[in-house]
Amino acid sequence: MRGETVYVLDVTRARLEYPDLKRAVLSHHRRWRQTPASYTLLIEKKGSGLSLIQDLRRDNIHAIGIDPDSDKIMRMAAQTAPIEAGAVHLPTHAPWLDEFKKEVLSFPKSRHNDQIDALSQGLQRAFAPKPSGAGWATYGTVLNR
Repeated sequence: MRGETVYVLDVTRARLEYPDLKRAVLSHHRRWRQTPASYTLLIEKKGSGLSLIQDLRRDNIHAIGIDPDSDKIMRMAAQTAPIEAGAVHLPTHAPWLDEFKKEVLSFPKSRHNDQIDALSQGLQRAFAPKPSGAGWATYGTVLNR
């Protein structure tokens, strides 16, 4: 971490069938792709995520597939330092904020952990050492399926 700051701008939590999932991802993509200076759409390469990545690429939307490298507890533990350092910011008010905080603060004992999984993977991407050169995104949307 070299002074980066991550802003969690939006969270959607829903269990969706594939057609609705693709519509939701496209809606988020259209909403956020122009907002930050750079943008990355990350999708876990499991289950319907693999099909979704392929479908989006056919629609000329580049989604980056993620292969989680350890369990959820280890992935989140790796992100505690930037969180504790104040490098991760949440909005003051958002309709999803209370549930998101509840899940994050009760992890790993929370009943649900999909938001934690998406958060840890997004933060890992944001805070990973970046290659030099243009085109490396520091903001993104993470879909954990």
